[in-house]
Amino acid sequence: VTYLWSSGDGYSSTSSSFTHAYSYPGHFNISLNATNAQGCSALLTKPSLVHVLTPPVPGFSASARHICHHSGSVIFTSSPSGTGPFTYQWTFGDGSPVSTLPNPTHLYTASGSYTVKLAVTDAKGCMDSLSVPGYINVNYLTAAFTSPDSACIYAPVTFTNTSIAYLSSRWMYGDGSTDTTTIGHHTYYARGKDTVTLVVADSFCHDTISHLFIVPEPVVNFHITPDTPCPAPVFAAFAATAPPAST
Repeated sequence: VTYLWSSGDGYSSTSSSFTHAYSYPGHFNISLNATNAQGCSALLTKPSLVHVLTPPVPGFSASARHICHHSGSVIFTSSPSGTGPFTYQWTFGDGSPVSTLPNPTHLYTASGSYTVKLAVTDAKGCMDSLSVPGYINVNYLTAAFTSPDSACIYAPVTFTNTSIAYLSSRWMYGDGSTDTTTIGHHTYYARGKDTVTLVVADSFCHDTISHLFIVPEPVVNFHITPDTPCPAPVFAAFAATAPPAST
């Protein structure tokens, strides 16, 4: 006996039995045409014998995809389509335990780029998954700079940017002056206390740090010896009492 099977989706087989993987959903007619040694044949067709179900379509969104301060919580919201109710399996890309909640909240505690994956199973047992590489990005952008605590009026001052993972800088020197250089250079033309602020940014985040900077007012004085020189002619000695290192 020879056999000719039709799976209903264009596939055929001449084996006495066969297995077949369907690549799309639908109802499929199964046909078997058998022929014996005398050339007699018979055809059997069973309409819609195989029903390949439509799998669910997973989808999700996040309350934030970029976390700017080393750690933070993200609320994930699932949006599957198909035949519910659904069951869920979330992986967050950081080695944490799987969540089976439909809308979990997850805390990321280390900087990095994380792949998020959601697998959804529908009421009929069909499953599909969605994986998005680099979906969550936790930044380690940190603003920092070093400088002297004070400088004399008219003296150039260098502010050294020691920030981490930044793309742009903006300096505000406290006297109305600003610039966007990486290393800050500034000269103060008035005495007083100024707050120097550095803002650094990358594509999504920014961070700020401020330091107090002092342009001192020199305290100068002198005294005379003797206090009341008399009678003339008399020699008087004058001695300055300016702070150390003054000229």
